[in-house]
Amino acid sequence: MKKLCLILAILVLATSLFACKSENLAGTWVTTIDIYQMKLELKSDGLGTMYPPANSEGYNLSYKTEDGKLTLLYDDGTKFTYDYKLEGDTLTITFEDGTEQVYTRE
Repeated sequence: MKKLCLILAILVLATSLFACKSENLAGTWVTTIDIYQMKLELKSDGLGTMYPPANSEGYNLSYKTEDGKLTLLYDDGTKFTYDYKLEGDTLTITFEDGTEQVYTRE
């Protein structure tokens, strides 16, 4: 019984820490690529949805931030990690090749 309580306490603590680290990115973020709008919805619980152009249903994901890196893990197991910078209502994601994608909080 003590082991079960300890495991539950660790899980609750880990979940709380994960949510706290990602909380500052919570919100709806939009960017325009050429003439197409992309939307990224991030919730304070570490879950979210990416709405790329021409896909109204979106792709569910979980996310976390650590040491200036944003990691997106999609439900299909695809994982991406990017450098990011948050300045007020502007989120800048930097890809491996150095190109940036700038999102604005709605």
